[in-house]
Amino acid sequence: MTVVGNNLYAVGGFDDSLPLDSVEIYNPGGEWKFVASMTISRGGVGAASMGGHVWAVGGHNGSQYLNSVECYSPLTNQWQMVSSMGTPRAGAGVASCLCDVEIIRKAQDSLSVTHVKEEGEKEGEQEINGAPL
Repeated sequence: MTVVGNNLYAVGGFDDSLPLDSVEIYNPGGEWKFVASMTISRGGVGAASMGGHVWAVGGHNGSQYLNSVECYSPLTNQWQMVSSMGTPRAGAGVASCLCDVEIIRKAQDSLSVTHVKEEGEKEGEQEINGAPL
């Protein structure tokens, strides 16, 4: 579940043993209603909101774990597939961000992760922009 504006979104899940592609919103007037379904069924999906959109991350389609991510626009009532994760997963912890996704992209682009193992360095030591992790 996640919130966009004043609406609570229930995204995917399971109906007994079958994964769901359905999405419902609960509005301040106390009503539940269906909106556009996701492009694929997702049980154990991680859901979050960012940039005025609902994001569905991973899940399980009944036969395999998913690495796909899709994004819902309340303005157009449409889901769109976006970049996939490197690892399929269900039950992923995701969090909402009260910012625009472009801010995160720009910050991510400005970071450079480097790792050169020096003699005597412990396994797994890394730096970001010259600062140890």
